[in-house]
Amino acid sequence: MSSNQGQTATLLTLSEIFNGRRFSIPDYQRGYAWEDEQVMALHKDIEHLFDSDSKYLHFTGTIVVTPNKREDDLFDIIDGQQRLTTIVILLCELIRDIGNKAEEYQLFVNRGGEGNHKRVFKLNSLIDPYFYDRVISNDASSKKVEYMSQKRIEASKKKSHQWISSLNKTPQEVISLITSKLGFILYLPQNDSEAGMMFEVINNRGKQLSELEKVKNYLIYFSIKENKQDIRDQVDREWGIILKNL
Repeated sequence: MSSNQGQTATLLTLSEIFNGRRFSIPDYQRGYAWEDEQVMALHKDIEHLFDSDSKYLHFTGTIVVTPNKREDDLFDIIDGQQRLTTIVILLCELIRDIGNKAEEYQLFVNRGGEGNHKRVFKLNSLIDPYFYDRVISNDASSKKVEYMSQKRIEASKKKSHQWISSLNKTPQEVISLITSKLGFILYLPQNDSEAGMMFEVINNRGKQLSELEKVKNYLIYFSIKENKQDIRDQVDREWGIILKNL
């Protein structure tokens, strides 16, 4: 896969973005932060497309990723994680209704054969076990809620289930619309330094970051700009502990 994929400002469908790629959210990124208002707004955006006969994609957002050095097809999400996480939660609810043998399951949830599955979308290591239990496995007996991000994941899952139940559409129809009509710009910075500089822009838009989250992101920004890998590694290791203690 060429590292130049996604450099042009071309709208891609969700299926095109996930084709041949898997995604992870680095540990230094904030947890899942969308609340009911943002989740319901996304659902409304999708609803508007139900009766649209436009041949054009509906611009839904920009996704910024960098290649993960451990695996060729894995990309770390720098920006766009909130929207992507919400869409994956919604897709998991829909795919569950049509069965795990569907091709959409391989594209968006798990790839590979039995016993050799590779997760397609992972959250940061602090939250991902809960995400896997509740969203991927639909296990109602999963671990207790310890973080606000877990509570918001649970709320997003509930809202998605309620929204799907209210529609006069089959799950397959909704999946097809989401994966082929929503348009995203996929951007891959040329190097770590360019990715680091994007923190300045990313931190000043979207859902308001807390002062603590800004401190964390500026530490990461500094570590990339000054090539201080030891600082970056320490933030990755310690940040979850700090959040839990607070």
